Amino acid sequence: MKGRVMETTQQQINYYLKNYHQDLTHQLESGGTDKVNFCSESTPFFDEESEARQYLVDLAIIIDKMEWKF
Repeated sequence: MKGRVMETTQQQINYYLKNYHQDLTHQLESGGTDKVNFCSESTPFFDEESEARQYLVDLAIIIDKMEWKF
């Protein structure tokens, strides 16, 4: 039964990461780095849009890798 609990936990983490990715994408597309920097407390500060876009790419890769574990 522990395996199923862990699987559920991993799925929940993946769910939250996907939501975080969508929120950052929305912030970036609707207000640029100024909005991302203003709305996000613990996300790194981005000086350039390219930095934010790379962060989103890296996050998407992590999310994708997590999905392969299910």
